Amino acid sequence: MMNTREDQIDSQKKGVAPQSFDWVWSTTFRKWLVGSFGSSVPFWIAGKPGSGKSTLMKYLVDNKKTRQLLTKVDKNFSIISFFFDYRAGESTANNCIGVLKMFMKQLCDLNPKLEVNLASENVKTPIGKMSEVRLIKLFAKALRSTIGQTWAFIDGLDEYSGDYTELVLFFQELQSQTPINLCLASRPEAVFQSRFKEYPHFVMQDYNHKSIRAYCTYAIQAAQDQLMNCEALRNPQVREAIVQKAQGVIIRARFAVDTLLHENPHDVSAATLEAFIDRLPEDLEQMYTGTLKRLSQNMASKAALILYLIT
Repeated sequence: MMNTREDQIDSQKKGVAPQSFDWVWSTTFRKWLVGSFGSSVPFWIAGKPGSGKSTLMKYLVDNKKTRQLLTKVDKNFSIISFFFDYRAGESTANNCIGVLKMFMKQLCDLNPKLEVNLASENVKTPIGKMSEVRLIKLFAKALRSTIGQTWAFIDGLDEYSGDYTELVLFFQELQSQTPINLCLASRPEAVFQSRFKEYPHFVMQDYNHKSIRAYCTYAIQAAQDQLMNCEALRNPQVREAIVQKAQGVIIRARFAVDTLLHENPHDVSAATLEAFIDRLPEDLEQMYTGTLKRLSQNMASKAALILYLIT
């Protein structure tokens, strides 16, 4: 399940212009990453459906800039991650025990000697049969046995199949009982907002305008052959109209650009294109319906699944 989820995120990244997440290094996230907020303070990334949370989280986990900054804090740092997946139901790919098991597996992969230490704890009670409380204690021991600090990135809290309040309490307990730095990402559900609002955080839509501009430029340049007779589509005013229509949600921008390219307008003014963009639907369901109508039945079935997954 985990690989499927990450593969799906990789496919989304192909639609985002290179370096379009560079803005994140100018936010409070950078300060949190290097410890400016002190220990035991999680960071929260909030965003509407389609705003690019999962793509950003994978960017942060994989990006060399993250490692460069962490090296200044602790040269022996470790990065671990978990992505909740609603498709897993109540299995370990979508529950708190699964988080702990995945974290310990990743730590052991990074530090093979740690697996030997944990094995001694596993003699009487196999990890698969341990309670959540016992697993937290074992995880705390694993963290303290590692040489450096550990940063954990957890995405998709809103995909958790259980009670959100219980999930919040789990992460608060994990933060208080273990030496770990948590970065959490979710939709701005009421429970998360009320519990996480005091933590350092940012909202994706507040910073996505630069990413969306980069995407529009990138996508239009990539389709230059198709747009030979539509100079107006390259007009900065048209790009800004798309940015405003998107309201910080990347998938809305992609829909607008894809719709314009599909219409393949010729010899029209920038004002005409702006008016066309203004009439595009803002509701995600209406957007998806419009997208699916343009596809064959076979492609539409596959696209419907993808659209459901990314929001």
